[in-house]
Amino acid sequence: MVKKGKNETRRNISEERDELEIIRTYKTIVKGLIQYFCLANNLKVLIHLNYLAEYSCLKTLTKKRKTSIARVRKKCKIGSTWGVSYLNKKKTHYEPWDVYSWNRIKKMCNYKGNPDITINRFIFQGRTNFTNRLKAERCENCDKTTPLQIHHIGTIRNAHRHRVGNKRTEVLCQDCHQKITN
Repeated sequence: MVKKGKNETRRNISEERDELEIIRTYKTIVKGLIQYFCLANNLKVLIHLNYLAEYSCLKTLTKKRKTSIARVRKKCKIGSTWGVSYLNKKKTHYEPWDVYSWNRIKKMCNYKGNPDITINRFIFQGRTNFTNRLKAERCENCDKTTPLQIHHIGTIRNAHRHRVGNKRTEVLCQDCHQKITN
């Protein structure tokens, strides 16, 4: 994210992922780092870390859109912050960038949960454009518009933990899914 004091884009995620996955990946990384280091004495550094991650995310989005940071911020403005809009069940939802202020970081320090639980990082690191296939609301096998199910090619229970995010998937209707699995 930061190289020699300057923000740098992450080349591997800008080309093959959509904007929703990009912003969620950056938000997860920042939240995890802030939760890990929130017990430190110098909270000002964490606010600066959020600033650097925000501009790194913006640079990644500008590389994807081939525009400037100011244009991306203007186009993606949501209230006082910015974010990405996406469709879910025919409704427009927004994924805003989280602003971590001094008070918000202090509240995160009072977290009483188990700090040893790791977040499943494979949720936000899909390789295929999964959201576009779900938005189509059609079976990839027979083109029906009935309720859809996700079919994992190969069993997940036999896969190693680092390979779960790389599993190939198909969006199928219930009939096609039963034909394939049985």
